[in-house]
Amino acid sequence: MRGFFLTALAIVRAANVLAPEPAPLRVAICMWRDAHAKAYADHAVAINRAVAKSKGFDFFLSNTTYFADRSAAWQKIGMVLEKLRTGSYSHVVWVDADSAFAPRGGDVLHELLLDTDSEVVFASNLPFSDGFNSGVVVYTPSPTTLRMLSEVASDGLPNLDPTRESKEMREAVASYRPESTGHNEWPSTAALCQAKHEARQWEQDCLYAVINSPHFAEWKASRVSISTRIATVVIIYYNRTSLIGSSCPASKEQLHGWLEPHGRAAHSAVLHWAACEDWEREMGLAALHALHSEMPLPVMWRSKLS
Repeated sequence: MRGFFLTALAIVRAANVLAPEPAPLRVAICMWRDAHAKAYADHAVAINRAVAKSKGFDFFLSNTTYFADRSAAWQKIGMVLEKLRTGSYSHVVWVDADSAFAPRGGDVLHELLLDTDSEVVFASNLPFSDGFNSGVVVYTPSPTTLRMLSEVASDGLPNLDPTRESKEMREAVASYRPESTGHNEWPSTAALCQAKHEARQWEQDCLYAVINSPHFAEWKASRVSISTRIATVVIIYYNRTSLIGSSCPASKEQLHGWLEPHGRAAHSAVLHWAACEDWEREMGLAALHALHSEMPLPVMWRSKLS
């Protein structure tokens, strides 16, 4: 019996030795900023650069024009593709200029990257819809991710290889009629994407149309996910007597309500001021910047969030 246990122990030890080590995380945090966004983006850049440095991630800030005929929101597609194509990173994380890491956000992102096997992880688009928000996204350099983003970059024109794709697939893609915000149906993905060069929801609707096409249906079902752990949109809609509107956190006190243990963003890596007024973005991100400078978090928060 003793010999049996020694043999079993030897097998376990050998398996542990032979088991491959998990691939190291090589992460790029990417942002794009133009003059219009500078007032609030400066705070986001400072926060995100510091968090990236603390986690050993690379940080990139750009104002390169990748698509001269398209709005600022589209430039992220060119920048993400550029970083993915280098082959230097296991993950490329896109963060919009009105988005920044929460005080514990770097740890949350690191945990998420270790936990997920998705090739693309989008932030949730709540409270606007049940879909995804392209303001904060984790991309991996898989062949399908690169092909999907390349189609978005080329205005949704499908890149089908007749030697690999079945006739049925080619016909399904040709007959696909995508939908987008405020428009029930478009004659083609290319028509939708071209119409969104300067119109809301910009590249997000194009991404949505491409990912939902028959060409990527199987991949989307198994390798694309949406997670509130990546980012939370910090906006609240209200409908009071004779008053309908929205508000976004613009002070440390208001941010505490989102970040406390039972707050809506307690377990999110990034806070996103989507659809907020520019003054709310500037004041809110300045307040978040101040919270980072007051680290570490109170003991109560650390114990609740760990």
